Amino acid sequence: MNAPSAVILSAGKGERLWPLTSTRPKPLLPILCKPLILNHLEALYSKGVREYFIVVHHMEELVKREVSSFFEERRDANVTFVKQGEPRGTGHAVLSVFREAEVPGDRLLVIYGDVYIDVETYSRVLDSFLRDSGEDHVLGVLVNDVSRFGELLVDDYGNLLEIREKPGIARRGIINGGIYLVEKTPLRKALETVRVSERGEYELTDALNKISKITTVKVDVIEHSSWSDIGTPWDYLEINRRIVKERVGRVIIGVGSHVSENSILEGPIYIDQDVTIGPFNRIRGPTVICRGVRIGFSVEVKASVLLENSRVPHLSYVGDSVIGEHANLGAGTITANLRHDNESVKTVVKGRLVSTGMRKFGAVIGGYAKTGINTSLLPGVKIGARSWIGAGCIIDRDVPDDSVVKCRCEKTIIDRRDIQ
Repeated sequence: MNAPSAVILSAGKGERLWPLTSTRPKPLLPILCKPLILNHLEALYSKGVREYFIVVHHMEELVKREVSSFFEERRDANVTFVKQGEPRGTGHAVLSVFREAEVPGDRLLVIYGDVYIDVETYSRVLDSFLRDSGEDHVLGVLVNDVSRFGELLVDDYGNLLEIREKPGIARRGIINGGIYLVEKTPLRKALETVRVSERGEYELTDALNKISKITTVKVDVIEHSSWSDIGTPWDYLEINRRIVKERVGRVIIGVGSHVSENSILEGPIYIDQDVTIGPFNRIRGPTVICRGVRIGFSVEVKASVLLENSRVPHLSYVGDSVIGEHANLGAGTITANLRHDNESVKTVVKGRLVSTGMRKFGAVIGGYAKTGINTSLLPGVKIGARSWIGAGCIIDRDVPDDSVVKCRCEKTIIDRRDIQ
């Protein structure tokens, strides 16, 4: 049987990932310094998939450039970019493909562009999906708490009964892994009859629920340890740290990188190409340092992700944090990462204060942001892209994109001879 066509959903804004998604769409967020979408493209291409439909909207030109670059030397593949006009949900995104393009073949692989699966597990999942069985498939992930995800209800034979959105009850179960293999014609018919959900969107899961009522949909279950939903900045930090521990396990230094002999590296640490570290630094894993990063004199970095061309010149501490591309930290910048009461760090997401579930969590600094000397960032604070923080500031709340923060301390200067 011929390989199916693949639809990769890459149109979302990733608002919960702010400020990381202010300068790039979430499918391009680097996992171990490689854009997330490449994980999908490499896995699919290795299994013989040659027809691709990439749904775009937010920062679409960046997605097009990255995908087109991947296929420059893979001329046997066909790639079509489909712009989702007004984003109205995952169901609307797939329906946009049917309406804007001719999709060959009988079956369709639909993939959420913001999920990560490790390479070996991804290969096994696709092998299971693509066996010549004619069955529809949904990827399921076994987790200890289904409350934040779409839950899969499965019968005794491993077949889908229903996808139930965010049940809100903490219990062990199977959640939606964001990869489906379905017959093309029934999927289109189901999507054309889906109604707007309570969230005001056309949900792909509602179409799958319709399909599961008339045909068998097999649920292929994997362990949570090999899968991640990149939904928040702390999800992003944690998946990078997990991969460093599992796949790197020590210290890897890329081509063209230089580490001063006076520096201390405590793995696991992944250092990409053209990185400069030192002198007199301490880098503690699990840490990811991407291409072109510069770390100067007497800096400590612990369990963090530093994205491309960011700068930590000297005398700073970066702990359990994400530093965006081309960001620059002034001398003495400190990211606090622990509350006095040792409770989980909380942060604001889309106007709501939520728990990260992490006892240690520092700052998230957007791309091209700059901090002045002696800046202190409290746990869970996020600095917007391209923002400037003045010298000596203590930042205890989020700073929007493109902001300037000035911190003035009132001063009095008197003549010493006037002091009695």
